[in-house]
Amino acid sequence: EMDKGIQTAQDSKFSAIYSELPQTLDTTGKDLVVQFSVKHEQDLDCGGGYVKLIPESSASQMETFGGETPYSIMFGPDICGFSTRKVHVIFTKDGTNHLIKK
Repeated sequence: EMDKGIQTAQDSKFSAIYSELPQTLDTTGKDLVVQFSVKHEQDLDCGGGYVKLIPESSASQMETFGGETPYSIMFGPDICGFSTRKVHVIFTKDGTNHLIKK
């Protein structure tokens, strides 16, 4: 499949695209590498760009995907003001989010 991207023009706007894997991914005993790039072409006061890996149990929610859609892993850059510039990494286990702090 061709690479996909989002270019936004409106500030404070939620945008999303998704792609379904053709089969369940079993990474038992294997490394999983997910990579993406973000280019903020305008000055950003507060926001970010994230990748969310969605469990099969959330597949029916893709048409209404949003911030409350359950995910297994979320990661990406977060910018807020001049002092907050970090990469968020959050794992979800048993319904609880675990923010990785490094």
